[in-house]
Amino acid sequence: MRVVSALPAKAVRSGRRRRPRLARIVLSIGRSINSGIVPKSNAGKDLAHHAARLPHCGRNLVTKAAFNRRQSKQRGKSIMTLARISSASSLLALAAAGAIAACAAPAAAADLGGPSYRPSVKDEYSYAPQPMPFWRGFYFGGNVGYGWDGGNNQTLATSDGAFSAGIENAGAFGGAQFGYNAQFGNIVVGVEADIQGGDVNGSRSFAAGLAAGTISTDIDYFGTIRGRLGYATGPFLIYATGGFAWANVDTQAVGVTTAGNAYNLSGSSFATGYVVGAGVEYAISRNWSAKMEYQYLNLDAGTFGGVDSGGQAVSTKVEPDLHTVRMGLNYRF
Repeated sequence: MRVVSALPAKAVRSGRRRRPRLARIVLSIGRSINSGIVPKSNAGKDLAHHAARLPHCGRNLVTKAAFNRRQSKQRGKSIMTLARISSASSLLALAAAGAIAACAAPAAAADLGGPSYRPSVKDEYSYAPQPMPFWRGFYFGGNVGYGWDGGNNQTLATSDGAFSAGIENAGAFGGAQFGYNAQFGNIVVGVEADIQGGDVNGSRSFAAGLAAGTISTDIDYFGTIRGRLGYATGPFLIYATGGFAWANVDTQAVGVTTAGNAYNLSGSSFATGYVVGAGVEYAISRNWSAKMEYQYLNLDAGTFGGVDSGGQAVSTKVEPDLHTVRMGLNYRF
Protein backbone atom coordinates (compact mmCIF):
# COMPACT_ATOMS: atom_id res chain seq x y z
CA MET A 1 0.00 0.00 0.00
CA ARG A 2 1.32 3.57 -0.95
CA VAL A 3 0.88 6.19 1.77
CA VAL A 4 0.79 9.83 0.67
CA SER A 5 1.03 12.70 3.16
CA ALA A 6 -2.24 14.58 3.71
CA LEU A 7 -0.39 17.76 4.78
CA PRO A 8 0.26 20.58 2.28
CA ALA A 9 3.77 21.75 1.49
CA LYS A 10 3.41 24.90 3.70
CA ALA A 11 2.36 22.75 6.64
CA VAL A 12 5.44 20.59 6.14
CA ARG A 13 7.66 23.72 6.19
CA SER A 14 5.95 25.30 9.25
CA GLY A 15 6.93 22.62 11.83
CA ARG A 16 9.21 23.55 14.72
CA ARG A 17 12.88 22.60 14.50
CA ARG A 18 13.14 21.28 18.11
CA ARG A 19 11.12 18.07 17.30
CA PRO A 20 10.71 15.80 14.23
CA ARG A 21 8.26 17.14 11.71
CA LEU A 22 5.17 14.86 11.61
CA ALA A 23 4.73 15.18 7.91
CA ARG A 24 8.28 14.00 7.26
CA ILE A 25 7.80 11.02 9.65
CA VAL A 26 4.60 9.95 7.96
CA LEU A 27 6.26 10.15 4.54
CA SER A 28 9.20 8.12 5.84
CA ILE A 29 6.90 5.39 7.17
CA GLY A 30 5.05 5.31 3.86
CA ARG A 31 8.31 4.87 1.91
CA SER A 32 9.37 2.04 4.32
CA ILE A 33 6.11 0.19 3.77
CA ASN A 34 6.38 0.55 -0.01
CA SER A 35 9.96 -0.74 0.04
CA GLY A 36 9.07 -3.70 2.33
CA ILE A 37 11.39 -2.59 5.14
CA VAL A 38 8.59 -2.19 7.71
CA PRO A 39 5.85 -4.82 7.97
CA LYS A 40 2.41 -3.54 7.18
CA SER A 41 1.12 -4.67 10.60
CA ASN A 42 3.68 -2.50 12.47
CA ALA A 43 3.14 0.37 10.01
CA GLY A 44 -0.45 0.69 11.10
CA LYS A 45 0.56 1.23 14.71
CA ASP A 46 3.14 3.85 13.79
CA LEU A 47 0.69 5.62 11.55
CA ALA A 48 -1.95 5.59 14.31
CA HIS A 49 0.57 6.95 16.82
CA HIS A 50 1.70 9.76 14.60
CA ALA A 51 -1.76 10.46 13.27
CA ALA A 52 -2.87 11.16 16.85
CA ARG A 53 -0.35 14.03 16.90
CA LEU A 54 -1.62 15.61 13.68
CA PRO A 55 -4.37 17.72 15.45
CA HIS A 56 -1.63 19.49 17.50
CA CYS A 57 0.22 20.32 14.30
CA GLY A 58 -3.04 21.64 12.80
CA ARG A 59 -3.61 23.90 15.77
CA ASN A 60 -0.08 25.25 15.46
CA LEU A 61 -0.64 25.93 11.77
CA VAL A 62 -3.94 27.81 12.52
CA THR A 63 -2.26 29.85 15.23
CA LYS A 64 0.61 30.70 12.88
CA ALA A 65 -1.80 31.70 10.11
CA ALA A 66 -3.81 33.95 12.47
CA PHE A 67 -0.58 35.61 13.66
CA ASN A 68 0.45 36.21 10.06
CA ARG A 69 -2.94 37.78 9.30
CA ARG A 70 -2.62 40.14 12.29
CA GLN A 71 0.86 41.13 11.19
CA SER A 72 -0.44 41.85 7.67
CA LYS A 73 -3.26 44.03 9.05
CA GLN A 74 -0.82 45.98 11.24
CA ARG A 75 1.51 46.52 8.30
CA GLY A 76 -1.49 47.74 6.25
CA LYS A 77 -2.50 50.22 8.99
CA SER A 78 1.07 51.53 9.22
CA ILE A 79 1.17 52.04 5.46
CA MET A 80 -2.17 53.93 5.56
CA THR A 81 -0.93 56.18 8.41
CA LEU A 82 2.27 57.00 6.52
CA ALA A 83 0.19 57.78 3.43
CA ARG A 84 -2.01 60.19 5.41
CA ILE A 85 1.05 61.95 6.94
CA SER A 86 2.63 62.21 3.51
CA SER A 87 -0.58 63.73 2.07
CA ALA A 88 -0.82 66.30 4.91
CA SER A 89 2.85 67.23 4.49
CA SER A 90 2.28 67.71 0.77
CA LEU A 91 -0.69 70.01 1.39
CA LEU A 92 1.31 72.10 3.91
CA ALA A 93 4.18 72.37 1.46
CA LEU A 94 1.82 73.52 -1.30
CA ALA A 95 0.23 76.14 1.02
CA ALA A 96 3.64 77.47 2.07
CA ALA A 97 4.77 77.67 -1.56
CA GLY A 98 1.61 79.60 -2.46
CA ALA A 99 2.13 82.09 0.38
CA ILE A 100 5.76 82.67 -0.60
CA ALA A 101 4.76 83.19 -4.21
CA ALA A 102 2.05 85.70 -3.21
CA CYS A 103 4.50 87.71 -1.08
CA ALA A 104 7.23 87.62 -3.68
CA ALA A 105 5.00 88.70 -6.59
CA PRO A 106 4.81 92.46 -5.70
CA ALA A 107 8.56 92.63 -5.07
CA ALA A 108 9.26 90.86 -8.34
CA ALA A 109 6.92 93.27 -10.14
CA ALA A 110 8.76 96.23 -8.59
CA ASP A 111 12.15 94.79 -9.59
CA LEU A 112 10.92 94.35 -13.14
CA GLY A 113 9.78 97.95 -13.32
CA GLY A 114 6.09 97.19 -12.82
CA PRO A 115 3.68 99.77 -11.40
CA SER A 116 4.15 100.42 -7.66
CA TYR A 117 1.37 101.50 -5.31
CA ARG A 118 1.94 104.29 -2.83
CA PRO A 119 -1.02 104.77 -0.47
CA SER A 120 -2.53 108.23 -0.27
CA VAL A 121 -3.13 109.99 3.02
CA LYS A 122 -6.82 109.08 2.73
CA ASP A 123 -5.89 105.37 2.45
CA GLU A 124 -3.52 105.61 5.40
CA TYR A 125 -6.16 107.05 7.67
CA SER A 126 -8.97 104.74 6.55
CA TYR A 127 -7.76 102.17 9.08
CA ALA A 128 -8.91 103.99 12.22
CA PRO A 129 -7.66 101.65 15.02
CA GLN A 130 -4.00 102.74 14.99
CA PRO A 131 -3.11 106.04 13.27
CA MET A 132 0.03 106.33 11.21
CA PRO A 133 2.75 108.55 12.77
CA PHE A 134 2.19 111.16 10.04
CA TRP A 135 2.71 114.24 12.23
CA ARG A 136 6.08 113.18 13.62
CA GLY A 137 9.18 115.08 12.54
CA PHE A 138 10.43 118.53 11.56
CA TYR A 139 8.44 120.96 9.40
CA PHE A 140 8.49 124.53 8.15
CA GLY A 141 6.03 126.72 6.27
CA GLY A 142 4.45 130.09 5.73
CA ASN A 143 1.27 131.90 6.74
CA VAL A 144 -0.81 135.02 6.22
CA GLY A 145 -3.28 136.54 8.62
CA TYR A 146 -5.08 139.47 10.10
CA GLY A 147 -4.73 141.04 13.56
CA TRP A 148 -6.68 143.49 15.62
CA ASP A 149 -6.29 145.04 19.03
CA GLY A 150 -8.95 144.38 21.60
CA GLY A 151 -8.29 147.67 23.40
CA ASN A 152 -4.65 148.74 23.40
CA ASN A 153 -4.31 150.60 26.67
CA GLN A 154 -1.92 153.55 26.32
CA THR A 155 -1.30 156.05 29.10
CA LEU A 156 0.06 159.58 28.49
CA ALA A 157 1.35 161.62 31.41
CA THR A 158 2.15 165.38 31.12
CA SER A 159 2.31 168.36 33.45
CA ASP A 160 -1.47 168.54 33.16
CA GLY A 161 -1.96 165.03 34.48
CA ALA A 162 -2.45 161.53 33.06
CA PHE A 163 -4.67 160.47 30.22
CA SER A 164 -5.48 156.88 29.26
CA ALA A 165 -6.70 155.93 25.81
CA GLY A 166 -7.78 152.64 24.30
CA ILE A 167 -6.32 152.40 20.81
CA GLU A 168 -7.75 149.84 18.41
CA ASN A 169 -5.00 148.60 16.14
CA ALA A 170 -5.74 146.44 13.08
CA GLY A 171 -3.95 145.23 9.98
CA ALA A 172 -2.63 142.33 7.91
CA PHE A 173 0.58 140.39 8.39
CA GLY A 174 2.48 137.43 6.99
CA GLY A 175 5.41 135.31 8.04
CA ALA A 176 6.98 131.90 8.50
CA GLN A 177 6.97 129.14 11.09
CA PHE A 178 9.05 126.05 11.83
CA GLY A 179 8.79 123.34 14.46
CA TYR A 180 8.94 119.69 15.49
CA ASN A 181 6.27 117.17 16.49
CA ALA A 182 6.45 113.89 18.38
CA GLN A 183 3.52 111.48 18.04
CA PHE A 184 2.38 108.83 20.54
CA GLY A 185 -0.64 107.07 19.07
CA ASN A 186 -3.29 109.77 18.68
CA ILE A 187 -1.46 112.27 20.89
CA VAL A 188 0.84 114.82 19.22
CA VAL A 189 3.23 116.97 21.25
CA GLY A 190 5.40 119.62 19.63
CA VAL A 191 7.09 123.00 19.73
CA GLU A 192 6.81 125.79 17.16
CA ALA A 193 8.35 129.23 16.62
CA ASP A 194 7.12 131.88 14.19
CA ILE A 195 7.95 135.41 13.11
CA GLN A 196 5.52 137.83 11.46
CA GLY A 197 5.88 141.15 9.69
CA GLY A 198 3.07 143.56 8.86
CA ASP A 199 1.36 146.83 9.61
CA VAL A 200 -0.96 146.44 12.58
CA ASN A 201 -1.52 150.06 13.66
CA GLY A 202 -4.01 152.45 15.17
CA SER A 203 -4.36 155.94 16.63
CA ARG A 204 -6.61 158.02 18.82
CA SER A 205 -7.08 161.76 19.17
CA PHE A 206 -8.17 163.60 22.30
CA ALA A 207 -9.08 167.18 23.33
CA ALA A 208 -9.98 167.34 26.97
CA GLY A 209 -7.98 168.56 29.91
CA LEU A 210 -4.73 168.08 28.05
CA ALA A 211 -5.70 170.56 25.36
CA ALA A 212 -5.28 168.52 22.17
CA GLY A 213 -3.21 165.62 21.01
CA THR A 214 -2.92 162.30 19.17
CA ILE A 215 -1.52 158.96 20.29
CA SER A 216 -0.65 156.23 17.76
CA THR A 217 0.95 152.78 17.86
CA ASP A 218 2.25 150.47 15.16
CA ILE A 219 3.23 146.79 15.60
CA ASP A 220 5.50 146.19 12.63
CA TYR A 221 6.78 142.74 13.53
CA PHE A 222 6.16 140.16 16.24
CA GLY A 223 6.63 136.48 16.96
CA THR A 224 6.03 133.60 19.36
CA ILE A 225 7.71 130.47 20.76
CA ARG A 226 5.02 127.99 21.72
CA GLY A 227 4.31 124.46 22.78
CA ARG A 228 1.59 122.45 21.03
CA LEU A 229 -0.57 119.63 22.32
CA GLY A 230 -2.95 117.98 19.90
CA TYR A 231 -5.12 115.00 19.07
CA ALA A 232 -4.83 113.31 15.66
CA THR A 233 -7.98 111.84 14.13
CA GLY A 234 -7.91 110.72 10.51
CA PRO A 235 -6.14 113.39 8.45
CA PHE A 236 -6.94 116.10 11.05
CA LEU A 237 -4.86 117.40 13.95
CA ILE A 238 -6.75 119.49 16.53
CA TYR A 239 -4.43 121.26 18.95
CA ALA A 240 -4.02 123.91 21.64
CA THR A 241 -0.96 126.13 21.84
CA GLY A 242 0.63 128.62 24.22
CA GLY A 243 3.92 130.17 25.24
CA PHE A 244 6.08 133.29 24.96
CA ALA A 245 5.24 136.27 22.72
CA TRP A 246 7.16 139.35 21.71
CA ALA A 247 6.66 142.37 19.44
CA ASN A 248 8.33 145.56 18.31
CA VAL A 249 5.97 148.46 19.02
CA ASP A 250 6.43 151.94 17.57
CA THR A 251 4.70 154.66 19.61
CA GLN A 252 4.12 158.34 18.99
CA ALA A 253 2.39 160.99 21.13
CA VAL A 254 1.92 164.47 19.76
CA GLY A 255 0.05 167.32 21.51
CA VAL A 256 -0.04 170.57 23.40
CA THR A 257 -0.52 171.04 27.12
CA THR A 258 -2.89 173.59 28.65
CA ALA A 259 0.14 175.77 29.35
CA GLY A 260 0.84 175.87 25.65
CA ASN A 261 3.86 173.61 25.80
CA ALA A 262 4.17 171.28 22.81
CA TYR A 263 5.41 167.72 23.04
CA ASN A 264 6.33 165.07 20.50
CA LEU A 265 7.31 161.69 21.85
CA SER A 266 8.22 158.85 19.49
CA GLY A 267 10.18 155.66 19.84
CA SER A 268 10.26 151.89 19.63
CA SER A 269 10.04 149.42 22.46
CA PHE A 270 10.44 145.64 22.69
CA ALA A 271 7.23 144.33 24.17
CA THR A 272 7.05 140.86 25.76
CA GLY A 273 4.23 138.79 27.15
CA TYR A 274 2.35 135.55 26.62
CA VAL A 275 0.31 133.91 23.86
CA VAL A 276 -2.48 131.30 23.92
CA GLY A 277 -4.46 129.86 21.06
CA ALA A 278 -5.85 126.86 19.21
CA GLY A 279 -5.95 125.51 15.69
CA VAL A 280 -6.69 122.68 13.31
CA GLU A 281 -4.36 121.20 10.70
CA TYR A 282 -5.30 119.00 7.73
CA ALA A 283 -2.96 116.54 5.98
CA ILE A 284 -3.15 117.22 2.24
CA SER A 285 -0.53 114.58 1.39
CA ARG A 286 2.28 112.70 3.04
CA ASN A 287 4.47 115.84 3.27
CA TRP A 288 2.05 118.77 3.01
CA SER A 289 -0.53 120.08 5.45
CA ALA A 290 -2.70 123.19 5.72
CA LYS A 291 -3.73 124.86 8.97
CA MET A 292 -5.98 127.56 10.43
CA GLU A 293 -5.07 129.05 13.80
CA TYR A 294 -6.20 131.64 16.31
CA GLN A 295 -3.81 133.36 18.77
CA TYR A 296 -4.21 135.96 21.48
CA LEU A 297 -1.08 137.97 22.43
CA ASN A 298 -0.92 140.02 25.64
CA LEU A 299 2.13 142.33 25.66
CA ASP A 300 3.74 144.99 27.81
CA ALA A 301 5.89 147.51 25.94
CA GLY A 302 7.01 149.42 29.01
CA THR A 303 7.32 153.18 29.51
CA PHE A 304 9.39 155.76 27.70
CA GLY A 305 9.34 159.56 27.87
CA GLY A 306 10.87 162.97 27.24
CA VAL A 307 10.18 166.69 27.87
CA ASP A 308 7.83 169.22 26.33
CA SER A 309 8.76 172.61 25.01
CA GLY A 310 8.50 174.08 28.49
CA GLY A 311 10.90 171.56 29.96
CA GLN A 312 8.19 169.54 31.67
CA ALA A 313 8.37 165.76 31.76
CA VAL A 314 6.20 163.82 29.38
CA SER A 315 5.89 160.01 29.36
CA THR A 316 3.82 157.30 27.78
CA LYS A 317 3.19 153.65 28.59
CA VAL A 318 1.93 151.13 26.01
CA GLU A 319 0.23 147.79 26.87
CA PRO A 320 -0.95 146.32 23.58
CA ASP A 321 -2.94 143.11 23.24
CA LEU A 322 -3.50 141.50 19.88
CA HIS A 323 -5.96 138.97 18.41
CA THR A 324 -4.79 137.16 15.27
CA VAL A 325 -6.28 134.69 12.81
CA ARG A 326 -3.98 133.06 10.28
CA MET A 327 -3.91 130.41 7.57
CA GLY A 328 -0.73 128.52 6.79
CA LEU A 329 0.89 125.76 4.80
CA ASN A 330 3.52 123.37 6.20
CA TYR A 331 5.99 121.01 4.58
CA ARG A 332 7.00 118.00 6.68
CA PHE A 333 10.26 116.11 6.18
